[in-house]
Amino acid sequence: GVQYVFAGHTHKSAVSSDGRLTEIVTGATGMPLGGSQSGLRLVMVNGSTLTSTWYCFGDIPNEIAQGILPSTNCTQ
Repeated sequence: GVQYVFAGHTHKSAVSSDGRLTEIVTGATGMPLGGSQSGLRLVMVNGSTLTSTWYCFGDIPNEIAQGILPSTNCTQ
């Protein structure tokens, strides 16, 4: 069944879970609200494992090693 739902354009990033379902919302890049910064989300799927990391525009990695998303210093 469905385990992840991705959405956007709410002007603020958020992650919420209910049982096995996780909803991941990526905020706006042009006009974030509520203290959020402009940025983007990278999602990596490796077999049955999904990893999602949000990066502000000043902290986007130049390289990504296979299977590993680098950590970030940005706040959503």
